[in-house]
Amino acid sequence: MTYLRVQAMRFVDWVRRIRLRLCGIRLRTIHTSQGRLRMLETKGSGTLPPTLLIHGLSASAVDWGPIMLRLRKQCQRVRAIELPGHGTSDTPVDGMGHDAMRAMLFEASSVFMDCPQVLVGNSLGGLTAVRLALRLPEKTSALVLVSPGGTPTTQAELDQILDRFQMDSWDKAAQFTSALLAGHNKKRPDLTWGIRGRANRPSIQELVAQIRMEDLLSAEELSDLQMPILLYWGQDDEILNAQHLNFYRASLPTHTEVLTPAGMGHAPFLDSNRRFLEPIVDFCSRLPHTDQRLG
Repeated sequence: MTYLRVQAMRFVDWVRRIRLRLCGIRLRTIHTSQGRLRMLETKGSGTLPPTLLIHGLSASAVDWGPIMLRLRKQCQRVRAIELPGHGTSDTPVDGMGHDAMRAMLFEASSVFMDCPQVLVGNSLGGLTAVRLALRLPEKTSALVLVSPGGTPTTQAELDQILDRFQMDSWDKAAQFTSALLAGHNKKRPDLTWGIRGRANRPSIQELVAQIRMEDLLSAEELSDLQMPILLYWGQDDEILNAQHLNFYRASLPTHTEVLTPAGMGHAPFLDSNRRFLEPIVDFCSRLPHTDQRLG
């Protein structure tokens, strides 16, 4: 049954990618020594800086589809990468450990970060965005961290967070979905089905099993960030608690803007695309930017 759920979710995501392709969003492949990393890409008609979207653990670039369609009216270009072992990206040759994943991402970044852009990262994607910004500050116009992961914590709490991704029953998947979303959401049953299918993917389970305390961020790393930063944390986030928010508040540079909207959860774009994007577009509109005439 697990295999069938995984394959069914892959088919659903394939259909969603076809729909996005019909809307002008293309799927690109980046070849690295660790395997192929994929990204969705679309040209924009706006003047705001190019934007790179990074999804969370067990999610996929296709989840950003509605956001990409909206953002391309505001931005010069919009991209969404699929993390190693997620979506249609390959599992790294050396496995889903931290070092192999980072090696694959950093090698591929020469393509997906070919010019300065705004990095928008959710959950694990927020941690990834920080790592990329530290490595390539000259290619990072700004950071938008949406309930970012990576907070240093105890082994017991880390185990508790990771245990949420062991979805061996419908009830456990439903509990995860409830913690992910804010309030009533008519998409909840469909999301629960999809989340369970993705979480049971072998590469995701391998990643969950290999996350270690030393893979998490330090306060010193966050304090080194010099670019404009928006920290976006929904008040109804039940995946990560106030301890995680407080770590980021205390550790990010003082120029960081902090937004904690009510009625928004851990992945707020699932609660409301419009409410999620409005403050991000406002933040980006205040950045110094030029039309880069991207090809």
